[in-house]
Amino acid sequence: MKHAPIIRPAIVRAVAAQGLTQTELAKATGIPQGNLSRFLAGSRGLSLPAAERLLRAVGLTVSPAPPPQK
Repeated sequence: MKHAPIIRPAIVRAVAAQGLTQTELAKATGIPQGNLSRFLAGSRGLSLPAAERLLRAVGLTVSPAPPPQK
């Protein structure tokens, strides 16, 4: 995932704030716990569909960035 360095910290904060375990996230998203662990640690990315499921599970959304001003 190209934008994982931007999205990952927000997901990590949301997971911590909600007190979710990786096991709970794995069940909620269908993403294997080992893959979640590596993503949250920063050693692997996720596919876009998996990232979308993870974002929804922690109550986050992604909006397109506004176009740059000239």
